[in-house]
Amino acid sequence: MDPARRSPLLAPPLLAALLSLACAAAFAGTEVDGIKLRLDKGIVHPATEVCNGIDDDGDGTIDGSAADASCALPHAAAACLHAACAVSSCASGWGDCNKTSADGCETDLSTNVDHCGGCGQACAKGESCVGGLCTPNCGGLTNCSGSCRDLQSDAANCGRCGAACAAGQACVGGECTLSCLPWMTNCSGVCRDLAADPDHCGSCATACGAWQTCSGGDCVLNCESGRTNCSGVCTDLTADRNHCGSCMTACGAGSVCVASECALSCPSNLTNCSGNCRDLQNDAANCGACGRRCAGGQICSAGACVVSCQSGFTNCAGVCYDLATDRNHCGSCTTACGAGTICTNSYCVAH
Repeated sequence: MDPARRSPLLAPPLLAALLSLACAAAFAGTEVDGIKLRLDKGIVHPATEVCNGIDDDGDGTIDGSAADASCALPHAAAACLHAACAVSSCASGWGDCNKTSADGCETDLSTNVDHCGGCGQACAKGESCVGGLCTPNCGGLTNCSGSCRDLQSDAANCGRCGAACAAGQACVGGECTLSCLPWMTNCSGVCRDLAADPDHCGSCATACGAWQTCSGGDCVLNCESGRTNCSGVCTDLTADRNHCGSCMTACGAGSVCVASECALSCPSNLTNCSGNCRDLQNDAANCGACGRRCAGGQICSAGACVVSCQSGFTNCAGVCYDLATDRNHCGSCTTACGAGTICTNSYCVAH
C-alpha cells in the first residue's frame, strides 16, 4: 500500500470514544425488557422514567412521578423513594411485617399465627389464625365464635353453630330430640317409663292386657280388690261356681256359688230352703219364709197361712161357712138374715 494513502493511527482513547458512540447509536430507539432506550449526549438512557436516581426521560426531574409506575412489589402499592422502590400500602389481608421493600407485603395476615390480623399480633399457644382472627385449635370439634363445640351433642350448637335446641330437647347425632330422664325412653315424642307403663311395658309398642300391670318391664296380673288370681285369671271366689271359696273348687250341677259356698240353684219363683227349692207363696211347710209351717186345717195362700175349707164352704174370719144356707153368712161372710127369715140359695127369704 502507498504510504501516502495509509490512514493515520487513532489514539486508543479516541478510538474507545468512537466505538461507544457507534454502539449507542446502534441501541438508540430499541427496547430492552420492555423499556425503550434513547441516546443523550452519547449515553444510552431509558426513554421513560424508572426508579434509579436518574432523569431517564430527560424532563429535568430525577425519578419523576412516572418512576412510581415502574415499581412492582408483591401484594403492595409501590412508590419510588430515594432511587429505590418502596412499599406505599399493602393489599387487603397482607402486611409488610419484615419492613423489607424488596419482597413487598410478604405476610398473609389471615393465616399467619405471628401476625394474625396485623403485624406483630401473635396468637396464643394452641390457637390458629383463621380469617385474621386467633381461634382455638379444636381438633375434631368445631370452632363456634371462638369456642370449640361438638355439633353432634351440643344443645346450643346442634348440627351447626348457633342452632340451639328447644327447651326439653337434647342434641343427639346432630339433631334435636326429646330429652327424657335417664330411666325413661322416647316413644314417638313422649317420655315413657318402660319398667312401669302398662301401655309401653318393656318396649314402646308393648301394651299389657286387662287386669295386668307393668312391673320391671313385664306384664303381670294385678287383680282388683275382691278378686283372686286363679291361674292367670282374676276370679271372684264369692260367686264363681268354678272357683267357689277357693281356686279350682267347682260347684256341682244344679248349684251355684253364693257367698263363697256352693248352693242349690232354684228357679226364679222358688227359694232354696235348706237345699230344697220351695214355693213360699203356696208351700204350707214354708209359707212366706223357709220353715214357717201352717197349722192343721190351714193352707198357704199368697205366702200366708189361711183356713182350708171343703168344697162348697167359704172361709169367713177363719171359720168355714156354707154361704148358700147359713142365715148369718147368707151369700157373703157379712150378710145376716133378719128375724123370721132363712137363707136359701144364698138369699134371705120368709120362713
